[in-house]
Amino acid sequence: MEDRFSRSVIAPDPQERRKIVVGNIPYSWYPTVSEDGSVRIIHPGTVGRRLFELSGDEDAARDYLEAVKDIAVTLPNGGLAYYYPRQVKISRLLGPDLAYSGMTAGDVLAGYVAVLRKHREASRWCNAREAYLALAFPWEQGGVNLGNRALLELPLFRSAPEVVLNGWLHALLFMGDYVQESSDGEAHDFMQNNLQFLSRTLSHYDDGACRLSRYSDCSPYRVSLAWDAKKEPDFHVFYKSRLDDLDNVVVRLEFLDNPDGAPSLYDNQLIAPMRRPGFVTATITASQKYDTVLVSKSGPFSVTLDPGRHDWMATTPKPTGKRIKTESTESDGDELHTVNLSSAQLGLMGGCATSFTKFKRQNYYHMQHVVALLYLAETAGCSKEVKDSYISYAEKWFEYAQRQDLPEGLSFAEPEDVMAALHRGKAIQHFDSFATLRKLSGL
Repeated sequence: MEDRFSRSVIAPDPQERRKIVVGNIPYSWYPTVSEDGSVRIIHPGTVGRRLFELSGDEDAARDYLEAVKDIAVTLPNGGLAYYYPRQVKISRLLGPDLAYSGMTAGDVLAGYVAVLRKHREASRWCNAREAYLALAFPWEQGGVNLGNRALLELPLFRSAPEVVLNGWLHALLFMGDYVQESSDGEAHDFMQNNLQFLSRTLSHYDDGACRLSRYSDCSPYRVSLAWDAKKEPDFHVFYKSRLDDLDNVVVRLEFLDNPDGAPSLYDNQLIAPMRRPGFVTATITASQKYDTVLVSKSGPFSVTLDPGRHDWMATTPKPTGKRIKTESTESDGDELHTVNLSSAQLGLMGGCATSFTKFKRQNYYHMQHVVALLYLAETAGCSKEVKDSYISYAEKWFEYAQRQDLPEGLSFAEPEDVMAALHRGKAIQHFDSFATLRKLSGL
């Protein structure tokens, strides 16, 4: 499977930034692959956007789709998934598991819908349901569909399933076009389940202390574990769902085979034995949607960690220099020892506030959250209760962006720019400007 999409080409001009097309498939520059741009890869993010760009030319779109399917993976439910290649070395992809993205799957679906809106007869070769089914494939089986309730931008399989807000919103906006254009009742119900669950969990993405929206509902931590050196370490992370409609998750802490050498901080794992027996370093991800409980079958143990703090330029907790040590307690009757890492005493951050790391030190994702919530409120056909919750949080977060206390040089992205970026890949464009959308929402 990996050989299908882990191909690369050498750019004839290392400084050239345009796409290279080989066999009708575009190869793109990506900064973690080669800083000088000399090596190009097949990036899943370009698949849907390229189909969208070609949608006005039926022959070109058909030829491209036929070619690009050569690198797709057919999932057990019939969906077509475009996996990230090993060359893309970002934190969430450093571990042993290959993954595709719910956000880029939404882009692919948008490309299909754009073709079908312009060429109705294209349904003979452009089957949008195969793109939709990639979004519907369950997380437990390696997909991006969390319990028919949420879409995962990049699924984590060795920690709590992380729900990244901007990726979820992006996928929903594009899936909404498919629902509008098709008679797919299953997709309609899946969309409505997502809209309702999003409404119920928007509080997970509100950081009132920082007066920012959160990028994600998870934060990774590096912790130190100590136990009786005479026993082999036998640790698990038990994620106890705080929500009735999400299942609990259990992950064993072990040393993983990380193909790229460096471990992913988002994978729960043992990463480094200390110099003496009975001590080890681990990475553990804390979540808003689950109580994170560390469980030992090796007897009593202690956990030492830095609870972390907010930083304007960081998407993970920054060290405080403070180390907190806590001892395990024994569970009644089962000889298990536990530490609840979600306890208020430890003060771990379940998801970091949106940061100012984009072009010109802008906070793009905070404003994307505002625009996307209003867009869904006005176009997704959700209930009045759900719509009102979207508008309420969008208004609250828009007001956050009017703050005057930002450090010098930091700013929020302009909502009109976010709207324009959204429309560059969206098959159905409902509004001519953010001002129109905001006025329609009564803000």
